Amino acid sequence: MSGAAGVLELFRSRFGGEPDGVWLAPGRANLMGEHTDYNGGFVLPFALGQGTVAAVAVRPGRRLALTSAQQPAADAEVGLADLAPGTVTGWAAYPAGVAWALQQADIAAPGACIAIDSDVPAGAGLSSSAALECAVALALSALAGSTVPLDELAAVARRAENDFVGVPSGIMDQFASLLCQRGHALLLDCRSLDRSQVPFCSEAANARLLLINTRAEHELTGGEYGRRRAECEQAARLLGVPSLRYLTNVADTDRLADPVLRRRARHIVTDNERVLRTVELLRSGRPGDAYPEIGTLLTQAHRSLRDDFEVSWPEADVTVRAALAAGALGARMIGGGFGGSVLALVREDGDPVRAAVSEAFARRGWDLPRFLDAAPEAGARRLALGLSPMTVRDDAAGIADEIAGLRHAIHREPEIGLELPKTQAKVLAALDGLPLEIGTGEGLSSVTAVLRGDMPGPVVLLRGDMDALPVTEQTGLPYASAVPGAMHACGHDLHTAMLAGAARLLSARRAELPGTVVFMFQPGEEGYDGASQMIAEGVLGAAGGRPVAAYALHVTANKPSGLFLTRPGPMLAGADRVIVTVRGRGAHASQPHRGADPIPVACEIITALQTMVTRKFDVFDPVVVTVGSFHAGTTDNVIPDEAVFWATARSFSPESRNALMERVRTLVAGIAAAHGVAAETECAAGYPVTVNDAAEAAFAVETVTGAFGAGRGETAQFPITGAEDFSFVLEQVPGAFIMLGACPADRDPEQAPSNHSAFAVFDDAVLADGAALYAELALRRLASH
Repeated sequence: MSGAAGVLELFRSRFGGEPDGVWLAPGRANLMGEHTDYNGGFVLPFALGQGTVAAVAVRPGRRLALTSAQQPAADAEVGLADLAPGTVTGWAAYPAGVAWALQQADIAAPGACIAIDSDVPAGAGLSSSAALECAVALALSALAGSTVPLDELAAVARRAENDFVGVPSGIMDQFASLLCQRGHALLLDCRSLDRSQVPFCSEAANARLLLINTRAEHELTGGEYGRRRAECEQAARLLGVPSLRYLTNVADTDRLADPVLRRRARHIVTDNERVLRTVELLRSGRPGDAYPEIGTLLTQAHRSLRDDFEVSWPEADVTVRAALAAGALGARMIGGGFGGSVLALVREDGDPVRAAVSEAFARRGWDLPRFLDAAPEAGARRLALGLSPMTVRDDAAGIADEIAGLRHAIHREPEIGLELPKTQAKVLAALDGLPLEIGTGEGLSSVTAVLRGDMPGPVVLLRGDMDALPVTEQTGLPYASAVPGAMHACGHDLHTAMLAGAARLLSARRAELPGTVVFMFQPGEEGYDGASQMIAEGVLGAAGGRPVAAYALHVTANKPSGLFLTRPGPMLAGADRVIVTVRGRGAHASQPHRGADPIPVACEIITALQTMVTRKFDVFDPVVVTVGSFHAGTTDNVIPDEAVFWATARSFSPESRNALMERVRTLVAGIAAAHGVAAETECAAGYPVTVNDAAEAAFAVETVTGAFGAGRGETAQFPITGAEDFSFVLEQVPGAFIMLGACPADRDPEQAPSNHSAFAVFDDAVLADGAALYAELALRRLASH
């Protein structure tokens, strides 16, 4: 892909100084679905390893200075105030059109110096124009201080091409350049703009994609492209549908009397079918079966484009025939037609196809074609060049208000348990437009988002829990819970907002990310075992490879704001539930000797439990038993038949956990027998001990110090007796659970209402640093692997 070095040299020689940044947008190839985009149909493009880079710096005044390595004699300068369609021509119309389209979208593009370099072959049907538009759109919107969702930015770039430059193209090219992900094709419904990533790795079937630039250049501003679009629109009008996408049966096209219009409509209908079939095959998990059929679909698509849409050209037809004769699984022309490239699906060794196509060209006296391997690459992004002193922490501070806004919105509408539809919707809205693969849970309202970096590497998982507690809020905050009996009293609203902020921060650094990050937005932490359910639904395999590390943050109202704490080994207790039922014999309260009173027996058991934990367990491997519920009887003068109490049993090692349950059963049975009554002990396993990996805990402390300075991170001396279902993640993946102090500055942490209190308040000031730490943990952990 076109690198930054050349464009930096161009910028310095033309403008002097350094740019504010360099942005890259790739070209694209289209696996299936040609001319379907402007008909509201389906397309399946993927990003290429070739792209356009834009080095950009803000300049005083309202003017753009433009220079291009590909057009050295065509530098241009244009005024932003006077931009209008038709005022700029040549290559400069594309970046100028982007500035105009941004202004039309109420985004004030700044005056700027822009240097352009590209290795997308012009005229090859690989969307060099869209790559140019998207690189400039990313740069100008960023320098304007505007965070524009990528789908909206695609619409801006398309408007530049359609309305300013005058090319009547569809939306596919801009969406592909901005939103494609490495190793995936992008399924785009051009009517609704719904989209999804489709795993695409032909190497799994011992095959690969080969792009063949026939070097017969095409020009979309010519009349034939516009004529095809007009013919499709005329066919749709005659059939009484808004667009040809609405036709679902090829037989419907027979109602067109005009044979030319009938052929045009037939191509659109059948190509939509080919797109959907290709997606079905790619998602089938059977590459050995999928790719031969995909090859057949490619060849069918070429014949349709040649015979029904009539946009092929001699070099393309020769290329397809030669490739098939040399053993290609399939081949077709791509792009608008009348010149450009052919996409061939070839066996692992594509040399026979290269040789056959080159020989066919040579026999005809044509310039030899050029070949490119076409592995699906990542979409547009800012390049990490060390040009800006901005750190992750600085960038987090820049979006602190947005993180707080999300936190407050979640806090106002708390939801309990595993079904959190409103919270899930807020998370999905916060992630919209980021280059993430997003999935939602089947049995719970979870969100799993995968960010694939632009460099290969391992997988790191970041967890944030989303559920609230059955507590009636008494804080009086302006964003207090509006739901009676529900409150984010444990700070999960902060965790969710911080994790969404981290997704923003890391998405902006995708270019420097050597691996993949999984964002685990989890419901049901408060006693519903949501982590185990997400694990069962596949969160640990969401990125394709198992995480090498996992991290979770949790705020506490009883530590100073901004202080991070963790420790190696046990971080939080295991928590199990004990239910004891003492069965006696009822009688009148005035004659207890005629019955068998279960209440004093139960009380003796409770007292004995407290003695047991101090006499039977090592003080350095402690256990805690607390009775939280006791029920017996109905009135003052009746001895009941039974007494029931519930207790929580906390421990910090598997050995103590197992021993505690056994000793509780023995103690209960022995005391009950001594009093001549029966007793049943039910032990319900809860969350296991949360055990931090020693190396990951040390790494977390180092990361805090590196990102925030000395004094912001501490190694906790003792574990915490609270429990967490992140323990289930840490049983399978090495990682660390990290506490973050969030006591407001005007309160004493020792006296402040604690987590789970109806009066608990958490400091918004920690949100940006929490998001930054999530991001730093992922960046540094991936870089160290």
